[in-house]
Amino acid sequence: MRRIARERGIRLSRRIAALCRYLREEAEEYYLDEQLMKYGSNVASSMIRLSFSKDQSEYIDNLHHAMLNVMRTKQWLEIAEEKGLIEDRTYVSLRRECLDLIDILMRKLEDLAEELGI
Repeated sequence: MRRIARERGIRLSRRIAALCRYLREEAEEYYLDEQLMKYGSNVASSMIRLSFSKDQSEYIDNLHHAMLNVMRTKQWLEIAEEKGLIEDRTYVSLRRECLDLIDILMRKLEDLAEELGI
């Protein structure tokens, strides 16, 4: 599951970077671009950090951080869509990627909680 989450997180970050380039260059939307880039690029770095967690506690913290970045990315995508800055199909596709990744991360958190008896 780690590998799948990592690959999806990196793919999502790449797509968000491309969207940010469009928002900046074509739509001249700088604040939204900054926010999406901030959280969207952190998705990939969060997923990579998971691979280098030194213990279970750090892994859980990194997993939580990754989920927050995906949720924030989804939130800014929703704002971009509401403002009419991205096409519907692009929004739907990116939102689906966010939701799928959130689902993967939630399942991993639930599995860890069950392992720890929490």
